[in-house]
Amino acid sequence: MRSDISRFYAHLMCKPNEFEREDHPYITRTEKDEPQYTIEQELYMMDVGGFDIDFTLFRCLFNYYPVDLNANRFVEEPETTGDLLSRLSEKSLDGYNEVECTKYEFVKVVKANMPKPNQNGT
Repeated sequence: MRSDISRFYAHLMCKPNEFEREDHPYITRTEKDEPQYTIEQELYMMDVGGFDIDFTLFRCLFNYYPVDLNANRFVEEPETTGDLLSRLSEKSLDGYNEVECTKYEFVKVVKANMPKPNQNGT
């Protein structure tokens, strides 16, 4: 579950039919899909999902979105965003293991999500 600080940042950006779905292909649920969740229920599901958000449950657009691991938005080719996240995850886990005297092993990045920047770019 996310910390209280992270919960503060999760918010509704657009209700169903207030945005172009082709611009957000990860939002696959439509008005016809069952069950029909309320906006409050969708926000709750996002909140309790922590880092493991299932975007297929939503009709609304929130300020978080899934990361395309095959893209190179944050890196230069031939590296991918998935490669970057793997490298950062492994370094982070190495640091954690050193501080906590544990021996966890990194396997792979399966999925990731990130917040959309605010209007001012932050």
